[in-house]
Amino acid sequence: MKKIFYLIPCYNSQKTISQCLYSIYSKKYNIKVIVINDNSNDNSEVIINSIKNNLPYKLHLINNKRNVGISESLNKGLEIALSENADYILRLDSDDFNERGRTDYQVDYLESNPTKMICTSNANIICGTAIQNSWILGLKSLFENQ
Repeated sequence: MKKIFYLIPCYNSQKTISQCLYSIYSKKYNIKVIVINDNSNDNSEVIINSIKNNLPYKLHLINNKRNVGISESLNKGLEIALSENADYILRLDSDDFNERGRTDYQVDYLESNPTKMICTSNANIICGTAIQNSWILGLKSLFENQ
């Protein structure tokens, strides 16, 4: 079974972290989620701990003793994922959420395309109750068609 890890840096995300965590799902793969709480001063940690046993995957919470920023926080999560021999590492910010099927679609794509190393997805911007297409739709990778 493939080892799929999500890395989620979190800082003062009490309004969004619950929806973020509940949006992670897979029909095919076992998932482990590593949330790196970067010394939030809101209720992010309380919310994470209150829902972690209701999630369909194992969640590992790291609490930084001081705010170290997104890069150092992600590196802590990366070390754990690599020490557990992760096959795939996915990223999600604590104020983002997945569309249903994202995990399986991306992992299946990478499994079917072994020469590819990175896979990204598009994003929609939510303004109030309206969903707008992202500017990412218009971008073309520098590596495309090579």
